[in-house]
Amino acid sequence: MRCQFAILALCTAGAISFEAGATVVRGMTLEQKTLSAPTIVLAEVLSQDTHWVREGGSAETVFTLKVKQSFKGELRSGSTFTLLQAGGRIGQFVHEVPGQSPWKKGEQAILFLEPFERHFVEIGVGIGKYGIEQGIVTHAPKVAVAIVEKGRQMKIEAAQPMKPTPLPAFVAQLKGFLEKTTPKTPRPAIQGR
Repeated sequence: MRCQFAILALCTAGAISFEAGATVVRGMTLEQKTLSAPTIVLAEVLSQDTHWVREGGSAETVFTLKVKQSFKGELRSGSTFTLLQAGGRIGQFVHEVPGQSPWKKGEQAILFLEPFERHFVEIGVGIGKYGIEQGIVTHAPKVAVAIVEKGRQMKIEAAQPMKPTPLPAFVAQLKGFLEKTTPKTPRPAIQGR
């Protein structure tokens, strides 16, 4: 299922009290993102390239990032990869997509990713990036989230920012979630002659 956590719907002004055109994604806890994302890395933005999808109508931006630390998946420390995001700026033309995570050269973030064609994308629009500044991890998505609970009607509400967390504490929490899901392989017994 390609981009299984991509946009669920676009809200209209009359449907809920969010800004018209707000992006709505499935609400996920950090643990759910950790379990669902095929790739999780701490990476640094090296460059970006915006190009036309449809000249004069829409654009997309490809970011090149360097892996600083790999937590899950096949990307390794020191490797580079590309991340695709809809929208961007070409000269005076600006194609804005509500809810997309902002990016700038040199910044670092912990990213929850899935493959898409020859690139990676965030799981869910705007919810897969946890920014890091001066050793503190923050996450304040600019999207609305659909809360889906078994036996209850779906709710849509604004995504709540997380409490700023020191990087070592965030990484420990992430590793704790990963350990819960990693099967423990018993060591084979040494056979004597």
